[in-house]
Amino acid sequence: LAPPGLFLENVIRVGREELKVECDYRREVENQKRFRSLISSDAGLVADRFRVPEVIEDLCTDKILVTEYVHGGTIDKVV
Repeated sequence: LAPPGLFLENVIRVGREELKVECDYRREVENQKRFRSLISSDAGLVADRFRVPEVIEDLCTDKILVTEYVHGGTIDKVV
């Protein structure tokens, strides 16, 4: 089923660990706030109209991440 040398159990273990981190919405709130701050403090990125949506913390829970809506394009159109 898997190619030789691919330790499927390790792939599954790492996938589970990554999924736990990605689904930690409290952590994601902090990450997004930090990323927003970094982007907004770079005049070049602001001039290029990069924008990170603001988190609406009062509406966030452990299972829900709420941000403002920002109309934009996909990352492949930026490059």
